Amino acid sequence: KYALAKKQRDLTEEEKEKFFLSDKRVRKEIIQQQLNRRLDRGYSKEEIELLPVPPNPEPPKFTPVPGWKPPKLDNVKNNSSPAFHVVQEGETIYSIAKKYNLAVEKLKQLNNLVSDEIYPGQKLKLR
Repeated sequence: KYALAKKQRDLTEEEKEKFFLSDKRVRKEIIQQQLNRRLDRGYSKEEIELLPVPPNPEPPKFTPVPGWKPPKLDNVKNNSSPAFHVVQEGETIYSIAKKYNLAVEKLKQLNNLVSDEIYPGQKLKLR
């Protein structure tokens, strides 16, 4: 409640409606505060029931940004990647893991390797 009261002091009436009335709990509290203020001003409960209740605002509309494209996610598993890799001369387990976006430990686990040593021509599982 304290945070709500502090935020309410800092916002205009329009901002309050925009940010707070969309939350049902806060909306209920604000309506209760409005009811209490009207009672303090001398309205009877019958008169207050005739007063309009602010409508529940619609959620903001989504407006796409022209030309924006979502970023590529490199860490998402891609089923189009190969299931195996044949080690070439000069490759290391680190370079192969990096090439296929795998952790070295995962690559070693998939291939039952106890060390980082690999050899040209060796076939490594990638999935």
